[in-house]
Amino acid sequence: MLSAFIILIAGCDHNGAVCAPLTEERVEVASLAECEALIDGHLAIQTAPWPVYTGLCQPESLIAAVAR
Repeated sequence: MLSAFIILIAGCDHNGAVCAPLTEERVEVASLAECEALIDGHLAIQTAPWPVYTGLCQPESLIAAVAR
């Protein structure tokens, strides 16, 4: 059974103290681990002018609950 996750990508300064959201992408995968395995591919294509990028997978249901 597939579950919906959101991959959140942020650009950060060198020490990670200041980050800005860049993209969100919805993916349907079997597990959180499978979602996390996709993060490196998403980080590799970033072109915004940040020295460091970070990624995080969150269940879509959690993102929707926080947005309410």
